[in-house]
Amino acid sequence: MDEPTQSAILSHADLLARAGRHDDARRVAKSLDNAEFGNLIEARIALDEGDPKRALEHLDKVFPSWPNNAGARYYAARAAEQLGDFARAVEEYRQSIRSAPEQTEAALRLAKLYRAGGALAECWSNAWQYVTVYTEDPEGARTIVSCATRDEKATLQGLFRQLWGTKLWPAAVAARLHALAELNGAERGLEWLAEITGPTADLTNPFFAELLREQVRLQLSAGRKTEAEKSVAAALTAHPDDSALLEIRAMLLESTGGEPAAVQTAFEAAVAKDSKNWLALEGVARAKERSGDLAGAIEAYDRSTKIHPESPEAARQAAILATKAGARPEEIAKRWLDLLKEHPWDGPAAAVYARLLLDRGETDATTLDFAERGVLFGGGKEAEKLLIAVHEARGEKDRARQVAQAFAEGKPIPPRKSAAATPSGEAARPETTEPETAKSPGSGRRRRRRTARRPHRRRPRRPPRPRPHPRSPKAERSPGPDRPENAVRAQRAERPSKAGEADPPRTVEHDRRPNRSLPQRESPSRERMSRRLPVRCGPRAGARSDAVRRASEPRGGRDKRSKIRRHGSAGGVG
Repeated sequence: MDEPTQSAILSHADLLARAGRHDDARRVAKSLDNAEFGNLIEARIALDEGDPKRALEHLDKVFPSWPNNAGARYYAARAAEQLGDFARAVEEYRQSIRSAPEQTEAALRLAKLYRAGGALAECWSNAWQYVTVYTEDPEGARTIVSCATRDEKATLQGLFRQLWGTKLWPAAVAARLHALAELNGAERGLEWLAEITGPTADLTNPFFAELLREQVRLQLSAGRKTEAEKSVAAALTAHPDDSALLEIRAMLLESTGGEPAAVQTAFEAAVAKDSKNWLALEGVARAKERSGDLAGAIEAYDRSTKIHPESPEAARQAAILATKAGARPEEIAKRWLDLLKEHPWDGPAAAVYARLLLDRGETDATTLDFAERGVLFGGGKEAEKLLIAVHEARGEKDRARQVAQAFAEGKPIPPRKSAAATPSGEAARPETTEPETAKSPGSGRRRRRRTARRPHRRRPRRPPRPRPHPRSPKAERSPGPDRPENAVRAQRAERPSKAGEADPPRTVEHDRRPNRSLPQRESPSRERMSRRLPVRCGPRAGARSDAVRRASEPRGGRDKRSKIRRHGSAGGVG
């Protein structure tokens, strides 16, 4: 039996690290001959243990000899996100995409990071790149639609045409429908749905389950309960055992005020058909919460988060319920931190976590980092008040007043004057500085201000004027079709030769020049070559080079004519 390769051993160790079996992963990694492989496993274990700084230290040892490792770049970006170094996270995600976009979900996470920062064009570009690679993941379609501005004129018809017929089309249309309904109301959303699907659309097919769910939700919001019930009944009549359709029926029962026990039974029926139906698991959690079973609700939310970590709602509700249930502060803080590891751009979650740290009396750089993150990523007024409170608790009165004044004037967070050293394991945030235009002490010149430069416009070059060849007369370059062959031979005989030399014998069959009695085809390439190629000197002064003669021969050239002479025809038939 052949021994496993180094790549197979590395994959085995990585799977053990993902499963939380860190000791086994380290034991398997010791059998690796390559030191970079061992650092990759140690970095993966460090991320699972919540030590992103140590993970980056191991990854920095890998990049000098393995810079194009897409997985290592992806994990480096995840570690940088946890440390609050979003600038490095962006660069690492980009490098991972350049190396191998099909190996990781770097494009999707980079798109979400850009969306949180308000860079919608970059969000759209990276989300589209993810969609073209992962054609089965509807999360990419939801992200690319959310990147578009919430404008009714932005119809996104081109995107919908490109996604038509794929599994991503219902998710994209449902995301757009949800955004339009929030902006213009449920009635306008239903009108738009009828326009894009057409009068003959059949949403009873499970393929359109996500779109049917959004339609039912809008029908209930618009007061069309009867229409919603008919839509769900028609779908279940055609496909009674489909898990997604059963979840929609349970959602309809929940929205119309059904009993918690009946609603829970309906959602559990959907989970029984498909244990990975994360929407049905969230429905079970809501039903248990309504009935007072907080522990069961938290367990259901945790299952949903494990199946579909891309959605932060289940983890958020589980953390809120843990607070209501009176869990220990350490457990509550860990839940919010786990949420931020997967969604570091979640501003409200960052603000909640910073509040928990502040209530415990922690005012270090980690608390300040999460407080600032809450403001930067849409935490609202509560996050702004929290950031001011953190500065005051740190004894930074002037800084607190400066930040409060910036918020009152509607300005962003002012940059810090100096970067304080952070202890090991704490979040570090890159500092921003305003561009300086004044002279620096001792520099003697102004610092160049970093601004966008205009692209350099080059003046278009004029094409060269055609000039006649100095050694090729016009009559020689363009012989007419009516020139007799004996006149050409007479011109050759009259050409002077050098003293003591004689012209080589020339015959009609072996003459390398074109037959002047045949029609010659003029072409731009022939004239261009006659101008640029050199002229042969010697006994046959004034004659063009062999390359020019070969280029000026008719199609087929000398080889074809020789075949005709030998066999009698081009096909070789006598």
